[in-house]
Formats: sequence, structure tokens, C-alpha cells
Amino acid sequence: MPDVRYVCLSDLHFGAENSILTRLDPDTLRVDHTKPSPALEGLLACLRSVTERNEGSRKPTLILAGDIFELALARDNDAAMVFEMFVQQALGPDGIFDSNVYFIPGNHDHHLWEGVREKQYSDYVRARPPTEQLEPPWHVTRMRETATQRQVSSDLVTSLLDRALGQRSGVNVRVVYPNLALDTPSSNRHVFIHHGQFLEAMYTIMSTARDMVFPNQLPPPWTETPVWAWEAENFAWIDFFWSTLGRSGAVGRDVGVIYASLQSLDALRPLNRNLARGLAGRARPKILQRMYARVLAWVFDAIAKKGQRLERGRREAVLSPEAQVRLHRYLESPLLDQIKREYKKEYGELQRVPGDVTFVFGHTHKPFEAVRRFVGYENPVCVYNTGGWVVDSTEPRPLHGAAAVLFDDDLNSASLRFFNQSSDRSSYCVGVAHCGAPNPFAAKLDELVQPDEDPWKSFSRVAAELVEERHQALYRIIAQVQGVAPRRRAGWRTWRERHWGTR
Repeated sequence: MPDVRYVCLSDLHFGAENSILTRLDPDTLRVDHTKPSPALEGLLACLRSVTERNEGSRKPTLILAGDIFELALARDNDAAMVFEMFVQQALGPDGIFDSNVYFIPGNHDHHLWEGVREKQYSDYVRARPPTEQLEPPWHVTRMRETATQRQVSSDLVTSLLDRALGQRSGVNVRVVYPNLALDTPSSNRHVFIHHGQFLEAMYTIMSTARDMVFPNQLPPPWTETPVWAWEAENFAWIDFFWSTLGRSGAVGRDVGVIYASLQSLDALRPLNRNLARGLAGRARPKILQRMYARVLAWVFDAIAKKGQRLERGRREAVLSPEAQVRLHRYLESPLLDQIKREYKKEYGELQRVPGDVTFVFGHTHKPFEAVRRFVGYENPVCVYNTGGWVVDSTEPRPLHGAAAVLFDDDLNSASLRFFNQSSDRSSYCVGVAHCGAPNPFAAKLDELVQPDEDPWKSFSRVAAELVEERHQALYRIIAQVQGVAPRRRAGWRTWRERHWGTR
């Protein structure tokens, strides 16, 4: 029977108030650092029940595919302490996973990658003699380990591991950015894992601006864009807005309110009008200030509507038409370029990527499995999304949920679908899904997961309760904006109705 070899998780958002893996003090939005969230305990219990059925003695390797730490909208110490609770159970002496861990930073913990990148360059500079010219800093790592490549680690993550597990824990977290490759000698299969931010136009906005301002510098349409070029052009933007700005003291807390208010145009309008009036108040002559305020408010409302069109906020499909186009562009250009560079020894000047390919990403918080054809790949590609563990709305969104993607030694794949949001608590049920042809690994997992028995049943109950609580918490955050609360669809019970009855 095939064993679980890799477990891929993403978008845990440790420390975030709206993550069900972060425990909150009762009836507050304060993070409780004393105990793990019931959902975190349930997630690890479920993963343990599967991995303990491995026939071999080797523990599976954990892959953390980005947005593990909430560095954009939570305090660093909150994110760090929740992460410590996770590693104590997942990577301790009686833990679930092997001591080697892969970490692919996402947009919300991108700043950790910046620290790794600067340390990597500092080590390089220290080793170069004064007479030798220095290369520019590297913005990406290789996708896979080689005999000559040194492992890259994060000082902060290593320090947290040492604090949680002891100095001699032996746990090694290798940082890979922005793509990780998994290969197996036993079959012609390849897995490529990416957090997913580059599948959304918002995260390459600097590249788009450059193309608009300097159209003569556009490469020919048949040229594959290197992934390092996208990161080099956009890293400062990603790091500033999604991994730094929200941590800027009182301003950061206000940014958090604005970020939450993106879920409700009703809540954003007062903020937009305050900003419009403030800017228009500086205009001269004064007689035009009211007109300027109206025009600016209209512009800010239009921008807010665009903000709501971020992929995680789209309700109509697991991938919007724009995201589908970006998915094809990413696999057929930056990822394909990196594959060709790093697999040249095995496949020479390959025209198409041979064998069976699986692509895994998160970021959108909408788990799914699909088979798609991409230019440059020999066979159709299996695409998995790992979903996310945060609640981004004041009411259930059925496409939003969380999953873990698992692989065996031959890189057969399956998705452990933990939940999708629902207004019906009884519909929460853990299940197994996969894409492509039937495989023995998915069949084994399907036998092991018994949704009507513990720990699966207990997890589903806890997840349903916590998702509903996070809907209510987000409603309260948004309601703080000058007393404005988001409108809810007819039929949904609001937080006020649940606690104080109807008017």
C-alpha cells in the first residue's frame, strides 16, 4: 500500500484574527497564546491518523506553501507564537512529519523571503575577495536541491523552531522561492508547487506599469519571461503592501480595518468620503472643494470595487476567467522557463516537459482539482488548489474552504478536502478528491478517511463552529467603521439578530 510521502499545506495565516487555526479569547478579537485552536488540534489529529497508517518507518515531509505567517495584518509575536504551537505537535519528538521541511513564502509572509535573500547575499559577499566583482542579488532560488547548491534558511523560523523544540531539535526548514520541484526516480512524474500570488495581476502590477510606460522594451510574444524578472520587478510592491504595511503601528491597525472593509462597500464608503474630503480640503479655490470631494469619492469607490475583484473575493467560480488566463501564462512562461533551465541535464534542450506533471498552488482560498492542457507540456497537467484557513467574508461562501494535498513516493496525488464554507453546519464533512486517472494512493486515503468517525467528525464540528464565529468577528470589525455594518442577503441571520434578536 502506498505511504504518504509529502503533505502540502498553505494559507494557514497563523496569528490572523480571521484564521480558524488561531485561537481567540472568548467574545473578543484578542489572540489566545496559551492553547492551540481546536481547529489546529483537529487538523493535526486528522493528518496523524493518516500518516500513522504508513507501512514504512519514514515520516512524511511537510511542505508549507506560503502565507503560513500572517505578517500583513497581525502582530509578529502573535503569528510566531501560534506557529510555535503548530510545530510542537507537528515536528516535535512525537510529531507527524520528518525533520526536513520545505517553506515557500507567500505574499503575506513575503518579508521572511526578503530576510533570507539578504542573508544569502551577505554570505556570498563575505566569501568574495575585494578584487572580485560582485553579482547582483538573486531574487529566486532553484526549484530543487543540487550537490552544489547550499540550503537557504530563515533566521526567524529557525529561532522559533529552536524555542519551541529545543536547540538540538534537528528540524531543518529549507526556504525555496517561488517554485518548489519534487521528482521521483521510480516514475516520470514531476510536481511543481507555487504559493499562487503570481497567478493574480495585482502582484505583477509593477511589471504592468513598466510595460505601459516603456512599450518599446516589451519582449517578443514568443519569449518566455524568467520568473526572477517578475520577482525582481515586483518584490518591493509585494513586500510593502502585503507583508509590511499592516505591521506599521497604529497605521497598520487602520490598514487592517480597510483590508477587512474590502468585503463591504457600505463600510468602505465612509472611509472613501473622509479621504476625499481631506484631499479636497487642500484644493484652491475653496469654492471647488465640494466638487473635488465628490469626484475623488467616486474615484475611490471605483478603486474599492476593483479591490473586491481580487481572486479570493470572487464567488462565481473557483478560478475567474482572468485567473485562468494568468494560470496559463504562469505555467507556459515563467515556470516553463525555470523548468527548461534546471532540467537541461536530464532532458537537454527540451521542447516540451515530458511525463506527468502536477501543479499545486494556494492563495485564492478556494480549493479545487482540475486537469488542464498547457502549451509546453507533453501531457495534460493535474492542477490542485489547497484553499485557505481564513474567513474573508461576513457570510458563507461555498467555494471557499481548506484542503491539504498529499503525495506518495511515486508522486501519486490526492486532496484531503477538510471543509467548504456553508450555512448548514451538518454539511461540513472531510473527504478525499483527486484529479486525473484513478490512482492507488487516492483510493487508500479514501478508505482511511471515515467522515462519520473521529477525528474527522470532531474536526468537522469544530470547523463549522469556528467558521461561523469568524463570520461574526469580521462583521464586528467592519461595523467599527463609523457604525456601518455590511448588508446581508435576505435569509442570513446577522450577528445582531443572533445576540439581541430582531428589531
